[in-house]
Amino acid sequence: MNIRWRLSLSLIQFAIIVGLCFYITGDLFTKETWFIAGLLSVIINPQLLEPYYSRPTDVIVNTIFFGLLALNTPKTTTVFGWSIFGTIFAVAAILATLALFLGAGRRNSKYSGIANSFRSLSQLASARIIYSVVFVLAAMEEFPTNQSDFWAIIAVWVTILVLGRVNWQSLWSVSRDGEALCIVEGMVGPSSLLISAPDLPATGKPVIIRSSKVNTDGVMIHRIRRVADTWGQIHVPDSQACESVVTGQTISVSESPDGLLTPVGSVDQGSTDKTLKFTSVQSMEIGDVVVVSQNAPNPPILYQLSSAYIDRRDVKGGSHLLVNASANQLGVFNYNAMRMSAHRWVPPPGARVLPSSAIDLEGRISIPENNIEIGKVIGTDIPITLDCRIAAEGHLAILGMTKMGKSTFATRLARELSQDRWVTILDQTGEYVSKKGLTPYDSNTDLKKPGLSVFEPKHGEVAADRALAFLEYLIKEAIAEYKTGTPRSRVVIIDEAHQFIPEPAGLGFNAPGRDSAFKIGLLMMQIRKYGLSVILISQRTAVVAKSALSQCENLICFRSVDQTGLDYLEAIAGSNIRSMLLW
Repeated sequence: MNIRWRLSLSLIQFAIIVGLCFYITGDLFTKETWFIAGLLSVIINPQLLEPYYSRPTDVIVNTIFFGLLALNTPKTTTVFGWSIFGTIFAVAAILATLALFLGAGRRNSKYSGIANSFRSLSQLASARIIYSVVFVLAAMEEFPTNQSDFWAIIAVWVTILVLGRVNWQSLWSVSRDGEALCIVEGMVGPSSLLISAPDLPATGKPVIIRSSKVNTDGVMIHRIRRVADTWGQIHVPDSQACESVVTGQTISVSESPDGLLTPVGSVDQGSTDKTLKFTSVQSMEIGDVVVVSQNAPNPPILYQLSSAYIDRRDVKGGSHLLVNASANQLGVFNYNAMRMSAHRWVPPPGARVLPSSAIDLEGRISIPENNIEIGKVIGTDIPITLDCRIAAEGHLAILGMTKMGKSTFATRLARELSQDRWVTILDQTGEYVSKKGLTPYDSNTDLKKPGLSVFEPKHGEVAADRALAFLEYLIKEAIAEYKTGTPRSRVVIIDEAHQFIPEPAGLGFNAPGRDSAFKIGLLMMQIRKYGLSVILISQRTAVVAKSALSQCENLICFRSVDQTGLDYLEAIAGSNIRSMLLW
């Protein structure tokens, strides 16, 4: 029970003692030992000074009170009882003194084991035991056991003991059909309540909060069981309702019915414009998508879980292990453009973090013209699209480990781009012709019409030199069209780019293809205005010419463990890209 309930119960016990005194003596107060023992039991009892257990100092002080009361009480028929119990309590006081002297409760004490044993034995002499003995012995001395007054006193004393043993706060909570009466301890603005109650719903459960001023809903974020009560933190979506609840001293909390969308947490400290930090109240998986709700009409912000770790939350009287999660921002989804854009600010402090099921796309998905769907956001129906017009207006790099689907994606992209422009794939492996069935390039190919072909260097030719020669040929055609005012869009896809445009720094002086790779990088700085776009495909950035790779303003990244490549991507896309590509 909390302190208010304990104080209320002590007042009731005090009223019973005074009422008994008035019934026996006709006065509200008396100097008799049994009455004084009753008052001391009410004041120094498990409701106030010993709410959890008897400390060694409590045992010593209560034993002294026992001795003083024994000295001032007439003894005729109860001499033996006073002597026996006096000896027992004296031994308990000695054990309590030794426990203090030997360092009970201190880990660095040399005799802490013995001291703790002495303390446990001395705790048997609690205030309830000591003053019960005084009360009964004094009553036996004052009233014959065959009189009704004696048994009335004993009955009242048993009533006081029973009242003190029952957790009335918990009983009251049960009687309210699952509603827990709670004390509001504070608020973590803008939308979290700190409360204590005999019991609270489990972590992650949606709850209904009722106060004298407002009724609102929330979700249990933290729940820590303590000796006398349960501490909890509730996230309240409505910050104004949260502030109104705080002004009330007592509220009721009950579990909400099933079927409601339950948040997985709330935006916590440490969140930035790129990452989200929250305490997860549900089991999730790395890679899952969560949604941070914003006030209308602002759209929700999407994040992808990147890491999680176990932490501990400590409060006075208890602690609890919990899971803290981190997520990288994916952005805000534009339903009209079917495109993701970055949210260039921190998420709303304390806002709800919802599962991906909160995203409702029913009847709202329509892939725009000239866009191809390349996938979906994990766990959702949100399409990820690529605007072919934008892809053909600049340079693009497709990076990732082998067997991640780079060539498959490139083939699909090439087929889509070739609908209204000429696309040429530079391939040295023969995969696109032999396995994917694409048409090989020859001297009769008309590069002025939309289409798709595969250019394969002959055996023994230096790939970089052939790529440079082919690119210069396309540039010559494009410049002529540019001068006449009729430029055509053309795309060159270079698969295994490290073979066609190797990093010159990694080649020896005058090595085959070194100068050609350097020139290709220079050409990529100038050819976009002539309608030429280059798409590079590679497994590692370290072995591709940086002069060429640095011109790719668009990146499509598959999973990678190449540290050099990850360092390069971090410099372009930010530190969060590493965790997104490693899992």
